[in-house]
Amino acid sequence: MAGTLDPQRLHQHRLAVAEAMGATFEPFGLPRAAGRILGWLTVCDPAEQSAADIGGALHLAPSTVSTMARTLLQAGFIERVPMPGDRKRFLRARPHGWLEAMYAEADAWRRLETPVGVLRDYLADHPGIARERLDEFHDFIGFFDREIPALIDRFLAERRSKNNEES
Repeated sequence: MAGTLDPQRLHQHRLAVAEAMGATFEPFGLPRAAGRILGWLTVCDPAEQSAADIGGALHLAPSTVSTMARTLLQAGFIERVPMPGDRKRFLRARPHGWLEAMYAEADAWRRLETPVGVLRDYLADHPGIARERLDEFHDFIGFFDREIPALIDRFLAERRSKNNEES
């Protein structure tokens, strides 16, 4: 038998996810506040939140919410959504935003393959530490280029299978 959700505890758990996401993405160059907003939009209910809703939940200034939302919009993690009868702007986590971010990451690494390959070819007769680093980096790019799409495909297949089992 399912228990009753305590709204205060649920809110605290949601805040914990938002805080953890902020801390997790910070080392990758995303400001902590942006990670917190992304975390909040991942777990909040309703999914659509105004800037005031987000700022109130996370104790962020309106200017911070606006700036960080712009960063997340540009990265493709969140989207603006209209709400019938309401003039405020609402935001929500983008469906499949995580997957699209991974594809974009793979594309970014792939753009390095050609210039790294050209330099490797140029240094073919000049072994040394620079060439060793280039070889390792080139191999990494190739591995990433092969494995990320395959990893995403496996994830999607697993999700489809799981959703079919639950239906």
